[in-house]
Amino acid sequence: MKKTLLTAIMLLTAVMAQAQNSVKINPVLKVGMQKTYTTRGEATTPGSTNGNFTGEMTYKVVDQTPEGYQIDWKSNITMTDANLMMQNMAPTDLMQLLNSLNVEMLTDKQGQISGIKNAEELTAKCKIMIDSLFNAIISKSPQIKNNAKLQDAMQKSISSVKEMITEDYLLEAYIQSPSITMLNGKTITNGMQEEGKFSLFKTKTTYTLLNGGKTIQQDTKGDIDVSAMKEYMLKMMGNLIPESVTKETNPEELSAMIEEMISNGNLQMDMNFKATYDIADDGWVKKLVIQIDMNAPGQTSKTRQVITLKP
Repeated sequence: MKKTLLTAIMLLTAVMAQAQNSVKINPVLKVGMQKTYTTRGEATTPGSTNGNFTGEMTYKVVDQTPEGYQIDWKSNITMTDANLMMQNMAPTDLMQLLNSLNVEMLTDKQGQISGIKNAEELTAKCKIMIDSLFNAIISKSPQIKNNAKLQDAMQKSISSVKEMITEDYLLEAYIQSPSITMLNGKTITNGMQEEGKFSLFKTKTTYTLLNGGKTIQQDTKGDIDVSAMKEYMLKMMGNLIPESVTKETNPEELSAMIEEMISNGNLQMDMNFKATYDIADDGWVKKLVIQIDMNAPGQTSKTRQVITLKP
């Protein structure tokens, strides 16, 4: 009898310990419900003034499907106190285009993103935004504006970037990037690790549970994916100098040269972001703090953003 009682206590203790070290993010979802958040943040680069931004974003459950739900995400962001470079990179028409985006996210029954209904429309708009950035830089830089060859080279480089923007890329970005919906549907264990890929990076994420699972810390480190970088560089060089990737110039040699540049650190980049999620009783995020650090040869950028649920 004592042995049976002791075994039962041990099993109960194990179950309770597991419950404290594991949490399922399963937000309440009903058609018509809406969550509105305020957002504020700043972006910094060495030797320049901070670029601050403020605004609101909304998540609205607009439909229920046999597979799950459609959640529409929309933001209204304003740049303030931006330095000259950031003013170049965020002209008024670009901000208007950014704020016009309505992302129609398709989810499973737990709210985990499985697709983007209007991905084709968003892909086209993202490419328009890239062109807008390019045109803004040219219009405010006499050195480029008066140099047709430099303009042509930049246009070809921009074309390489636009080739990366596909429907699959956008879905990957929404799944991998910290957001109000990123953790939906996940069962997270304290210390759990995930490996993934995003754009030119291989990522490794570690989760930490705090406050009885009501607070979740996400720590993601990203390093260059050599094969993805090689593919991107070959495409870019093919756009800039088409003859550089022909059989006559030995593309294998060119590929080996790019790989050597990466291993020597000449093309080295890394990305680190930390996110802290405070989860409300209904499973929705009530506060999210994001810190992103990007390091590239000769440049480091930092972005900090705080997203808070409105009452």
